[in-house]
Amino acid sequence: MTPLLTGCRVVAIDQRGLGLTDHLCRPYHILDGVPDVIRALEILGWDREILLGHSMGGSAATLVMAAYSVRIQQLWLLEGLGPWTYLDGEAPDLLRQSTDRLKQIDDRARPLYESIDQAIDSRVRGGVVPLTLAAPYPIARRRLVRNSRDRPRHWISF
Repeated sequence: MTPLLTGCRVVAIDQRGLGLTDHLCRPYHILDGVPDVIRALEILGWDREILLGHSMGGSAATLVMAAYSVRIQQLWLLEGLGPWTYLDGEAPDLLRQSTDRLKQIDDRARPLYESIDQAIDSRVRGGVVPLTLAAPYPIARRRLVRNSRDRPRHWISF
């Protein structure tokens, strides 16, 4: 898309825990993106910009626009927000249930692997999408970490 935006300065902000950013040690929420975007705009010295957000970044950009509309000239979304599908009054209970479920997921024990090969084999055998053993290596090198220097590895996302 960038080649189509001639004359525009494009800055892509990686979402925390994704891309080449450090992994978060806790679950993240859509609201976490709002201060990240505002801080990036401050660091860049921008005060009236066009935001383009994709997927969860689009949702965060929408919240930025809502909270800081004076700073945002336009908002463009790619797969940003779907239609609201709940009845009025359901949202607080659903948010509470979701938050409780995320805590359960975060508290579960992560499988540990003695080697990158063992971790990849586990993903290939247990995955929905058919993969060769070679396909996951580039991601695995970035997304597997050791608990400490001599401890087994675990995935830091998925």
